Amino acid sequence: LDLEGNKDILNSHLQDICECEQLSFRLSYLCLKGTGITKLPREIGKLKHLEILYVGNTKISDLPQEIGELKHLQTLDVGGTDIRELPPQIGELNNLRTLDVRNTRVRELPWQAGQISESLRVLLGDKSDSVQVQVPEGVNKDLVKHIPEHLLANSTLSIAILDRFGPPLVGIFKVLGRNVR
Repeated sequence: LDLEGNKDILNSHLQDICECEQLSFRLSYLCLKGTGITKLPREIGKLKHLEILYVGNTKISDLPQEIGELKHLQTLDVGGTDIRELPPQIGELNNLRTLDVRNTRVRELPWQAGQISESLRVLLGDKSDSVQVQVPEGVNKDLVKHIPEHLLANSTLSIAILDRFGPPLVGIFKVLGRNVR
């Protein structure tokens, strides 16, 4: 469903789309770029087969935690929005391959340990000078190998995006919690 640039699309229309049972099982592509929406409804989680979601260049400022229910999501574009942080539930999205956070204020990308996809591309910076961060091969396996089973569920791997010293943007990996190795 491509609604790009349609300024007549409002939050109430998106709510209706998400609650439509006929669409919830069939919709795999939803483009809302440049529309009049200001908020993604919690019902976005009902679109169980959604693979591609474009909400860039809208006035949304946060993502609902229900975004984590979109288990088939492969591409999420929030570029050019007022989003400052991503909900932790985004790190349960094992199929996510492309995350576009260009021209946003997102500075940290959370993932549960062992869940981050090694084929994930994260697009950072601005549209004219973007940076692509790819998870180094083996990071996920090595991280999980050294964390005891009982601590694994509470361990978080995040990618911090540093730009306080000016360009270029730098992606670093940090592991929160107590880590012996």
